[in-house]
Amino acid sequence: MQNRTAMLGLIVSAGLVFPSIADSIGFSSQEGYSTGPANNQQGILSQANVQIDASGSGQLEIGAVGFQRALLFSGRAEADVSNLAAGETLVLVATGVTIDRPAANLPTFVFGLTDSIDVGKSGVKLGGQLRLNQAGDVLLDQQAYDPIAPVDTGIDVGQTFDFRVEIVKNNDGTFDVTSIVGGLSMLTADDVSITSTTALFVQSQGRGKDSPGTVTIEMVSIGEPPVTEAPEPE
Repeated sequence: MQNRTAMLGLIVSAGLVFPSIADSIGFSSQEGYSTGPANNQQGILSQANVQIDASGSGQLEIGAVGFQRALLFSGRAEADVSNLAAGETLVLVATGVTIDRPAANLPTFVFGLTDSIDVGKSGVKLGGQLRLNQAGDVLLDQQAYDPIAPVDTGIDVGQTFDFRVEIVKNNDGTFDVTSIVGGLSMLTADDVSITSTTALFVQSQGRGKDSPGTVTIEMVSIGEPPVTEAPEPE
């Protein structure tokens, strides 16, 4: 298969369509969550600075300093790409994402799937990454930590938006990943060879005094077809 990683296949459109979602977590008390550390709440595995605010509709808060990770849908069949047949798509959505940290030329948020259940050592295997620049723009880039070709999403720090990841299984058993933020769609990983995945992975990447702060998420979802229109960012 042709290697498309460097090509980045960008599509800018206000009318993108996306698969709908089979299962979701909204972090509210109505769903059985409590305000406080997220770790061990209904199967969530997380590091110390990942908290749940279960009031109202609920939200997950990740930060404030350093790398902070959470694993969701851990061990669940829907989070394992080995269950996909060739040509099938798995869709992940982080709904209502808000980045609240000072502008800095740094990575800030990673979203996708991991193949580990060790939250302290886990990393994204199929997903995408958001970075910031000195102007406070939110940039979409490939999933690797080091910048490759980040592109401005048109969203600024403090705005609320959705982050969608579409994972497609190729005929040769490898996987391609398209990440979508606002009206921007980017190929963020391709021809990835992996046998299975274990959980949905979220990571906030604050770096001490350079860019302390939080990433909050109102809902995370996972599933397969059909299609719905994506909302515009606020």
